[in-house]
Amino acid sequence: MRNLRYIISLLIPAERMNQFKSLWVTIFLFALFSSANATVINVPADYSTIQAGIDAAVDGDTILVGAGTYNENIQISIDITIHSTQGVENTIIDGGGGTGFDILQDSPGELKGFTITNCDKGVSVFQSRNYLISDCIIQNSSTAISSIARTELKLSNNLIINNTIGLHQDYYGLLSFMDNCTFYGNSSYDLYWNPYWTTEAILIRNTIYCTFLKNISLWITWCYCW
Repeated sequence: MRNLRYIISLLIPAERMNQFKSLWVTIFLFALFSSANATVINVPADYSTIQAGIDAAVDGDTILVGAGTYNENIQISIDITIHSTQGVENTIIDGGGGTGFDILQDSPGELKGFTITNCDKGVSVFQSRNYLISDCIIQNSSTAISSIARTELKLSNNLIINNTIGLHQDYYGLLSFMDNCTFYGNSSYDLYWNPYWTTEAILIRNTIYCTFLKNISLWITWCYCW
């Protein structure tokens, strides 16, 4: 720590040090204030639908979703966390042929613990960095996960089954990470990368694939295919 302080003193002139300290105090207080003002919204206790809960939320809020089947096409345009409270088997999103969760531009966040079914796209993420999808089952849809334009995905502990396409990355994807996911019974492709322009690497660990990969050049660690 003493060496770090010495290095900082060399990099930052003494007359600028007070400004530097003031900046970090401001950042700390802003983060503390934001955290203290985050709200937890319960569905269906507070709002009868997930979309109504999201519409009432602001950046940094958390939506907790109780057990049930929700016949919704959900649109997200803010930075929020959405978790089920009773687990993936008991919390079902039926998209009715539309998009289950539509994540719009610049809406980082987290989606955890849902079965998403009967969709055109189970989860669509558009130009939104650092989006986490975990502990979900995405099934019986045309495309389970659609990632478009400067999206950085993190996929963890997901079961992606019986879709036409498992994961479709289109147009300038960013570095993404996939861990502990299983792709099974997807009739066309498990992973489909559109070669238009450049998609950065996807890092894959402890993941099972059972059908085709298209246009893929990957850095893979412990990936099982058959």
